[in-house]
Order: sequence, then structure tokens, then C-alpha cells
Amino acid sequence: MKDKKTPDKKTLGKRRKQILRVLLIVSSAYMLFFLFMILMIYYLNVGYDITRLLQLSILQIAILGCGMYLLFILIIVLLHVGYVRKKKWLEESMKPKPVFYKGKRLYTFTYPPGARGGVYAKTLIDVDDKTAILLRHRIVGPEEIWEDLLS
Repeated sequence: MKDKKTPDKKTLGKRRKQILRVLLIVSSAYMLFFLFMILMIYYLNVGYDITRLLQLSILQIAILGCGMYLLFILIIVLLHVGYVRKKKWLEESMKPKPVFYKGKRLYTFTYPPGARGGVYAKTLIDVDDKTAILLRHRIVGPEEIWEDLLS
């Protein structure tokens, strides 16, 4: 049974996509700013007046951009590693856990297979000192119970 604190695959992917979307927008804005600076300086012959306003040289702007992109790549890698770990943990937690009865591993077989609800006859069979089998046979189905209660 899943509680509210246990994330599922959709919420893990949603958070990751939101962060990646923000990183993409910021990096695209920086790239457009840098291209605009180069266009203004070299092709429109504005000169370095624009960089004097920012009090940064083109080299410093490029170094800041490379550092920002390296930081973004690191964040993306960490997000991916965290997503893979949480996904693996979630899959492990969803696997059925072995059931034990009096220190013996208990295997349960139900007839009809996959049946839920109703009244069952149970028989416990000891196979050896480590294993036991629980046979469940449905005697009364849930439809019959509700039929008797509602009529």
C-alpha cells in the first residue's frame, strides 16, 4: 500500500522536467545575450561601450558563461543520478516482500487464481523446516455475500 510520502514515477519525472526547463530557459537567455553582445560589438560596430556599461570584458562574460554551463551540466547529471536511484528504490519497494509464518517462508496459493473477497478455507502445509504452503480455496464469493445482505 502506498502512502503520501512515497513518490511514484510520474512525480519524480515531473520535478526533474521542471528543473530542466528552468535551466534550459536560463541558458538560452544567456546564449542570446552573449550572441547579442558579439553582434553589437563586431557586426554593428557599436564597439566596447556595451561592455563598459556592464564593467565586464568579453573574456569575463565568456568565462562566466562557461562556468554557468558547467554548473548546469553538473546539476543535470546529479538530477539524472538522483532520478535513477529513486526509480530503482521505488521499483524495489514495490516488489512483494516474502511472508514468514513461525520462522518459515510462506507461499500462498489461492483458488481461483487472483480472486479477492469472499470467504476462504485455509490449509497450512509444512513442507520442511524452512518452507510452508498456505492453500486458500474460496467457499463463498463476494457476490453471494452482498446478495444475502442486500436482500
